[in-house]
Amino acid sequence: MKFSATTDFYSGPIPIGARVRNRDLIGNLSASFAVSVDISPAMLEKGKAKYPKVQFVNANAKDYASERAFNTIIISETLGTIGNIQKLLERLQRMTTSDTRIINNYYNELWDAVLRLTEKR
Repeated sequence: MKFSATTDFYSGPIPIGARVRNRDLIGNLSASFAVSVDISPAMLEKGKAKYPKVQFVNANAKDYASERAFNTIIISETLGTIGNIQKLLERLQRMTTSDTRIINNYYNELWDAVLRLTEKR
C-alpha cells in the first residue's frame, strides 16, 4: 500500500482533532496531540524534522507507557516483532478510554499467494 493510500485509509476512522499514538503515520493525520514511538533514533530524527508538532519517543513499543489516554492507537507493522502481544495490549489498555480505537496493520507473507490470485493480469 502506498503511503498516501495508507494515510487516506486511516483518515476515515480517526476524527480531526483526536489524540493519536502510532508509529509512522500521524504526521499526515489531523491529530490534536500525536506521539510516535520508535526504537530507531535515525527514524525519530527524520520524523522530528518533518513533523515538528508530533512528540517522538525513543522506546520499544512493548515498553512505552503514558499517563495520557488516546482516542486512537495505531499499531503499524509492529505485532510481528512483539514476543508477548498480550502484554503489549495490557499495557496499551492503560492508555485507553472506553471510546479508544486500536487499529492494527501488519503485513503477513502468508497472504502473498492469495493476493496474487486476486491481481488483475
